Amino acid sequence: MFVALFVRSSIPILAYFYTREVTIFHALDTGSYIAPARQLITHGRFSASDGTPEIVRTPGYPMLLVLGLLPNQLDLVTITLQILISCLTVYLVYRTADLLFEAEGVALLAAALYAVEPLSILYTSILVTETLFAAVVMVSVYYLMKYLRQRSLWDLLYSGVASPRRCTCGLSATLCQWY
Repeated sequence: MFVALFVRSSIPILAYFYTREVTIFHALDTGSYIAPARQLITHGRFSASDGTPEIVRTPGYPMLLVLGLLPNQLDLVTITLQILISCLTVYLVYRTADLLFEAEGVALLAAALYAVEPLSILYTSILVTETLFAAVVMVSVYYLMKYLRQRSLWDLLYSGVASPRRCTCGLSATLCQWY
């Protein structure tokens, strides 16, 4: 976990001190997530910047962005949250591997590999949905594996809530509603 936290924190810090520019943390579609987040704050509705209902983006990531927009620290707050969410994903990889293989060494190796996986590191520093999506998928996988081991209906319910199911927008039904 320390390695994951250190690596994921180092990249945005070094990038900012090298460039002194926060726009390096934005991707081409970042604005299309920020606009509905601003609309949620100012008007209490999920809509595009012109006020029309947002039918392309899902509300989950814009709701995360709201946490950074409220104190007017979008990049700092969102990247910090994404780093923490990514570290949670590392932990979920560990727990899932431990459930699957029942071997601490294998679980530590799986978590270590994910901790240094380049794309998961990079995406924590960019205001895009990938980090949140990976965490939601890992929550679903973890609880599904836990259900298969312990047969607890609560675990199945938790897995189902985060479970990727297809819907008309191409994402999972749950993610279409919340992510």
